[in-house]
Amino acid sequence: MKNPTALRHVSTVGNIGPENTHAMGMDEAGMDVLMSLLSNMYSDGYLAVVREYGCNARDSHVEAGVDRPIEVSLPTILEPQFKVQDFGVGLSHDEILNVYARYGASTKRDSNAMIGAFGIGAKSAFTVGNAFTVTGVKNGEKTIAMFSLEQGGKPEVLADDLLQALPAVAPQCRPELQRPEAATER
Repeated sequence: MKNPTALRHVSTVGNIGPENTHAMGMDEAGMDVLMSLLSNMYSDGYLAVVREYGCNARDSHVEAGVDRPIEVSLPTILEPQFKVQDFGVGLSHDEILNVYARYGASTKRDSNAMIGAFGIGAKSAFTVGNAFTVTGVKNGEKTIAMFSLEQGGKPEVLADDLLQALPAVAPQCRPELQRPEAATER
């Protein structure tokens, strides 16, 4: 989705010029505060997870020109994971680390055909739990990544050497989120 706010222009008067501007960033020590804000921004975390992952799957189908439905599996007692599977463009190892795992990163800002663009929704599982798994397949390579919140609340994805790169058959992306209460039932 194209972002109309990106077209804003700021006028300055006086001695403020490019030589006096500095890039802003995120203090690494403040990431837990940002995570708290992002995790609590949805009024219904479970509905947000269904909506965000469903929209991402739909966007992948639109980008790939795929007409078949996405597949959604709701948690049960025997299989306590929520799963969304698409058959669109897929995610490579690099895209998982450099787009999916980065807040604010998006590949959807140049098209109004896409729903997403803010780089936040893919991490919405943190609103209802502290860990989730993403399986991405692209160009015949399957990558499984584990996203989690460390003790202080900062998000992390397992390091490169812990991500699994395996041969695969079809392009897909499948985020999985286990119900928090299911983890404690075991």
